[in-house]
Amino acid sequence: MLLFGFALPHLLLLTAYFFNGHLEFLWSHYYAGGEWFVENQLTLSAMLYLSAIPIVYFFFSLIMLNREARLTKYQSQLLQIMFLWLLIAVVEIAVAGNMAPHRVITYAPPLAYFISHYILLIRRKWIAELLLWGFTAGIVTVAYLARYGKIDSIDYQKIYFNKVDAAPVNKRILVLDEQWGYFENNTLATGFYEWKISQKYFRETDYFQNVVLIDKAFENDLPELIVDPNQVMPGVFKRIPAIAKQYVKHGTTYQLISIANPK
Repeated sequence: MLLFGFALPHLLLLTAYFFNGHLEFLWSHYYAGGEWFVENQLTLSAMLYLSAIPIVYFFFSLIMLNREARLTKYQSQLLQIMFLWLLIAVVEIAVAGNMAPHRVITYAPPLAYFISHYILLIRRKWIAELLLWGFTAGIVTVAYLARYGKIDSIDYQKIYFNKVDAAPVNKRILVLDEQWGYFENNTLATGFYEWKISQKYFRETDYFQNVVLIDKAFENDLPELIVDPNQVMPGVFKRIPAIAKQYVKHGTTYQLISIANPK
């Protein structure tokens, strides 16, 4: 059900774009743009600390199910399937080698199954409710402690962007790089944000459609500042001289002339 629920909307989306002749556009702008999502963002120890409460409850659930549960044949088969699911999730993390919070989504269904059975097998209602509230409060507490740096083993630095010193403020900017810190106090102009996707348009200016796309983007939302550490704008200016006339260069940035030289 998990695989079907994930695959069906993506297959429908791919089919719609394929019949409209825009499959390559969807792939490059949606799927390829998510490459950063699979990069290492947390260490194994950080993942274990964040998952400490569900792991503890899971081991208690195994003990309780082994001692107290009286399962039918169907329930026993379902338990085996869920346990197999959990093993596959562990193998998936081990093989992929990438640690990130979103990767634990494959653990959610089997852990929810075991933990819910563990709580339901407790005969005294007040104990069951206490354990449920403890489970919820424990997860929230660990998350908040990690968020505010109270747990040394959990480091979120790879998830956050690096701040840029002496960055402009309150400008509409275009950043032709992965320096997202520029957007902390500024707004995006032209719509080109993810450099892994947009770089081909700025580097491959021999293609007419790329030049047209950039020209329309500048016409609709002219940036006040262009950050160009990769020096790709000279090729764009060569193809679109009208844009070049509106900017003055300062190191690796281009500033709109009307802003740089106000009347």
